[in-house]
Amino acid sequence: MESDISDSEFSVPGFTMFRSDREVDHREGGVLIYVRSDINPVETNMKSNTADQVWCKVKIMNGEDLLIGVCYRSSNEMLFGKDSDKLLCDLIREVRSQPLLLMGYFNLPDIDWSLCLGTSTAGQNFVDCTEEAFLTQHVTQSTR
Repeated sequence: MESDISDSEFSVPGFTMFRSDREVDHREGGVLIYVRSDINPVETNMKSNTADQVWCKVKIMNGEDLLIGVCYRSSNEMLFGKDSDKLLCDLIREVRSQPLLLMGYFNLPDIDWSLCLGTSTAGQNFVDCTEEAFLTQHVTQSTR
């Protein structure tokens, strides 16, 4: 499904936008990243086919690439299927060996990040996946 909204409607001067509109038959959705244009971001794609994700790379001080990603995990199994949690963990395993900044909304409010404990199976599986990848959760309380 192609979006009816053009990139120019989202453009911000001085920033490069990377956008991924939701492809399933659903009116809204998708993710985007704005990165300052002067640090020369380059869009990149992952092998994992998690529904809502967008990625770019920028060079950091030591010449390595920093991978920047935004993901959205829907809690709607009817829309995204029962494999969406597995696909998200597959994606994290794919990117974990690189300098990485992963942002997003994962719809897992049951996780207590101070204890690294999820009370639901999906929550605990996500905690386990992020711990196996040596990722650090920086937002530890609700933002709303």
